[in-house]
Formats: sequence, C-alpha cells, structure tokens
Amino acid sequence: MQPGKLSVAFIRTTSGEFTGTSKMILRLVDGIGDDFEPIIICQKDCPLLEQARERNLQTEVIPYRGVLDNYGGSLLSPSPLQFLRMIFRIGQYNFDAHRVLSEADIIWCDTLRTLLTLAPTAILSDTPVIWNVGLGEKSEGIYAWLNEVCFRLADHVFIESELQAERLYGKQFDRHRQKFTIFYKGIKIDRFATSTESEHPDGGSEPLTIGTAGTLTERKGHHTALEALARFQDEHPDLDFTYRIAGGTSHPKHHEYEAELRRQISRLGLENVVEFCGWVDSEDMPEFYQSLDVFILASSAEGIAGVVREAMASGCAVIATDVGGNPEAITDGETGRIVPPDSPDAIADALSDLVSNPRHRREIAENGCEYTTENFSVETYVNRYADFLRRVAARQ
Repeated sequence: MQPGKLSVAFIRTTSGEFTGTSKMILRLVDGIGDDFEPIIICQKDCPLLEQARERNLQTEVIPYRGVLDNYGGSLLSPSPLQFLRMIFRIGQYNFDAHRVLSEADIIWCDTLRTLLTLAPTAILSDTPVIWNVGLGEKSEGIYAWLNEVCFRLADHVFIESELQAERLYGKQFDRHRQKFTIFYKGIKIDRFATSTESEHPDGGSEPLTIGTAGTLTERKGHHTALEALARFQDEHPDLDFTYRIAGGTSHPKHHEYEAELRRQISRLGLENVVEFCGWVDSEDMPEFYQSLDVFILASSAEGIAGVVREAMASGCAVIATDVGGNPEAITDGETGRIVPPDSPDAIADALSDLVSNPRHRREIAENGCEYTTENFSVETYVNRYADFLRRVAARQ
C-alpha cells in the first residue's frame, strides 16, 4: 500500500454477471480520488475484475471453496455435516483473505452472504467493516436472524433509501439506525441526457417503442411485463408497437427462465412485438434508452434501480414497480408511474394512460429527466461516498 493512501478492500460476491452493483463499484473507484487505493476482490474471475484490470486497479481472486460455492438455498438449512464443512470453508476463506485484508484500512462487503463469510475477520480485526446493502433480504424467517447477525458484524451499513431500509428491516432498522448511512447512488447524467421532445407529440401513427433493461431473471419481472403487454395489445389492437428487452443470461440457472419467457411470448401471441436485444454494452445504453418512448421495470425487488434513473435521464416516461426505494425516484403521475409489483393489470393500465395522453407522457418524461439531473448525479454521489469512507477510516 502506498503511504498516505486509504486502502479500501471492495469484496464482491459475483455470479459472473456484470450487474448494477459491479457498475456502481467501478463508478465509485473511478471517482473517489487520489487519496484512496482500492482493491477489488471476487471469488472468481468475472467482468468486474476484467474492467478493473483495464483501469490498472489492484484485483484479487480469493475463491469460495467447497460448500461455499453453492448458490442454492441449501446453505440456509444445512445438515450437521454440511454445517461443519461450511464452518471449515469459512475459516479457510478468511485465512486466504488475511494476506490482503490485513493491509486494508476499510473492508467493504456487497451482500449479506459476503459479510457472513467474512465473520471471523469482522470479529477478530479492528478494521472497520461496511455492509453495503444493495437488494437486501427482507427480515423474515431465517433472514431476520441472519440480518441481525450482520448488523452486529458490521460497523457501518450503507443503503441508498430510508424507505428501502424500513421495508426490508422494520424494527431492526430502528434498533440499528445509528449504523446506517443513507444517500442516493449516482449515474453519469451527461451520458444519458437528451432532448425530451416526444417524437409523436400528437399521438400520431408512428410505431411506439417500449422497452426494459435487466438480467433475464425472475426477480426482474419480465414475465409480468409480458402479461401486461398482452393485455395492452388486446386493448389497442390497431396500435403498432415494439417491446425491446436489453439483457441476457450468464448463469446456467437463468437459461430456463429465458426459455420460459420465449414460450410465454409464443403463448401470448407476442412474437411480432418482442425483440430480445441481448446484452447491451454500457456505452451503448444511452442509445438504447433514447430509442424508447416508455420504459418499464416490473421487478419484484430492487434498491433504487439504476436503469430507472438512467431511463429518466434519457427522457423516457418510466413505469416502475413499488419496490425498494423506487418511490424515492418516482412520484407517481409527476416524474413517472409507480405500480404494484406482480400486477400485469396495473402495468397495462399505466401504459394505456401514457399512450392515450401523449402530452401527459411528455410532461412526465420532462419532469423525470429534470428530477434525475438534480438528485442523482454520480459526481455528488462519489463525493459523498468518499467523505463517508474518510469518516469511517478516521473513527478507527
């Protein structure tokens, strides 16, 4: 470590996909300043490490061995033998990680799973530990106990929405409120900003382009959006529209979901409507958003989704589900539309309203763009996070 610099170990449990959390880490390390020395640690090679190396950042691969490399739910209810194996592997991981983490001024964990794996280090080391809550696990059943353990392991908890914290943790949030730091994550506004003038201000006969962006996983609610589109198509049989999906799969367990979506499209008669765009490179996402009139995010769980803010900054009218902190980005009817999760009817109704009222759609797009520009810039986020890290290090 270079003298005078704060070493921050960012530990990311990755399934191999380049998700919003990975993008957020790169935005953060790109902007936090010369007085920091970030180290990015993953359990296997992945797109995050590849991009970090392109930036000449220090990276480490410290694998999850044996039972720890299980992405299923069996680790939540292990047999006695599996529990012993898990304890052994956790000890092994912390032994492997000690070489790097012993030199760190701050340890940053991206998920509950990561923090639980780092439990021995969190308990035995004086190094402050940050638990960065992204999606989070609602405190019900075994997760209530696991979240409580993590609140005790972490010195600081970062989350971007007080509403999300209240929804996830309830009374636990009240008990541990002093550990929380809350402020919005940022996006690169200037990459997405565009004119919000509608291409069809008078509701003309030009094709309507609707779209979404997200990994092809059940949590993203693609199946719900497709059901909504089928109803929307039935209600507007003469309307020419396209639905574009930017996203793909990189984990075998998601391939079957994609196959289910394709079967659903055939069953609903949407073959001539839906376009799978596959993975869209981050530098091409502004062009994707700007090709859309309406953006839909039908997720069943989120923090404050980055794609929502990017779409708003790009001048799209946005429909998003009432999950996580999304209502802190969208005021229903003013800067976008908020609908209940798992409700195709609510999405179809909101979409029909926007299509039937092009002036209102344009106003929502303009208001959303303005609100995003004022509240979600990456510069503000990075500056605040850098100050947060400095305060964490100063309290050692």
